[in-house]
Amino acid sequence: MRQAILRALYASIVLIAVPLFARTPEGPPPPPEPIFGVWRGSSLCMDRERAPACKDEEVLYMFTRPADGAEGKAHQKAEKIVDGKPVLMGELDFNYDPDLRAWTSEFESPRFHGLWSYSVAGGKLTGTLLELPSRAILRTVSCLRP
Repeated sequence: MRQAILRALYASIVLIAVPLFARTPEGPPPPPEPIFGVWRGSSLCMDRERAPACKDEEVLYMFTRPADGAEGKAHQKAEKIVDGKPVLMGELDFNYDPDLRAWTSEFESPRFHGLWSYSVAGGKLTGTLLELPSRAILRTVSCLRP
């Protein structure tokens, strides 16, 4: 009886310990999926109390590599579609954050401080606009390549 208990205890320890010690070290995060090119989709308002003038938009984003070809950097030209025609909203520079696995751009104007964040997976670009410093989500984005 005592040996059966000891064997069961030993087996339990082995079952718990082996997976803990057998883990392979985490390597570097995988490279980002390509964000470069044209994306079309929607940018939707998520918090009309914080941003009462916010309007849902059909958007067109163009991401290009910087002139120096630096890795982990992208330039975005953002347009909204009004009456079937693109209207420039602005341009921002993004950096790839391997820990977040996202392209991010923090920006500030006299009236607003925000953080755009985009991820690309399975041919889809998704993103958010956070108000800083509150980190409230003001917009969500979902785009596909046209």
